[in-house]
Amino acid sequence: MRTTRFWPARKRVQGVDEILERVIERIPAPGGDPAEPLQALVIDSWFDNYVGVVMLVRMVNGSLKPKDKLLLMSPGRPICASRSASSRPRPSHATC
Repeated sequence: MRTTRFWPARKRVQGVDEILERVIERIPAPGGDPAEPLQALVIDSWFDNYVGVVMLVRMVNGSLKPKDKLLLMSPGRPICASRSASSRPRPSHATC
């Protein structure tokens, strides 16, 4: 495997756009099928006083919408996804 390094200008923001374009060209998009059953991996979770339990999840297959029921493997009981968001679109909110 050949390694290529790209160096932007240090004091100016030159070359950053070219680097990002090359990263997009060379690194494939993540796989997964939204039509498949939901498969996800909980990366991190924390408690927020205003929101409640917040989970950072990596989606492998499927899709998640507000009010969907989830079965966590560890406790073995269903929970309700009251809110869902991704890194780009605005968060969507729903109540269970």
